[in-house]
Amino acid sequence: MFDIHSHILPGLDDGARSMEESLQLLRRAAEQGESSVIATPHYSVERPTDPGAVCAKLAELRQAVVQDEARRGEKQTVFPPDFQLFSGNEVLYFDSIVEHLLQRRILTLMGSHFVLIEFYPRESYAAMLRAVRKLRYAGYYPVIAHAERFSALYEAGNGKGLEGLRASGAYIQLSTAPVGGFFLRRETRFIEEALRSGQAQFLGTDMHRIDTRPPELGRAVRWIRKHCGNAEALLTENAERMKRDEDFL
Repeated sequence: MFDIHSHILPGLDDGARSMEESLQLLRRAAEQGESSVIATPHYSVERPTDPGAVCAKLAELRQAVVQDEARRGEKQTVFPPDFQLFSGNEVLYFDSIVEHLLQRRILTLMGSHFVLIEFYPRESYAAMLRAVRKLRYAGYYPVIAHAERFSALYEAGNGKGLEGLRASGAYIQLSTAPVGGFFLRRETRFIEEALRSGQAQFLGTDMHRIDTRPPELGRAVRWIRKHCGNAEALLTENAERMKRDEDFL
């Protein structure tokens, strides 16, 4: 699975606390089928993340992965041969986001025009639509992070909230942890119905720490392969299209 949402770079946000914890997170994810990961530290107008610091930490983590594999040897390897790490940000939407993007203060996903954005949980649906249209007008492809968390999408009912966002030009990322779990949970129902109906394009673990939001994707991968006709698109192909900067809505 190609994970487009994670907080694995130590010391930049509320994610990993050390390089060793970053490696632990990645090992656990790889053991469950993770093939590539985008590191997306939080970015907000109040607490911007320096892109230089992100790239430096990412280079350090890449080297740590190589060294870890060398120590383990071929028989104990954890990461797949084509395992890759990429940079990005998870941006809490704010009015001047386009200016920050144009000034390259925000990292897009893998250097593409795709931008991972989130909102406050109780943000209005109208405000979400305005944000999507604003980014589209500026030439960017907004990806709604962990869409299952926003109350406005439940209030719209019957998937209409996601339909409206997609019609306005948004891509949808859903979290893996609830998938295949207790169906009476609101988030699990929302995610599984969106996956079955083809309304999501990307998946993310949103992993933070070993003891707080560790990577949980193995059950989701199995559920998606069983229940979704577009499983390969969800798991890898759409993210590869993102890497090529293809607008495929």
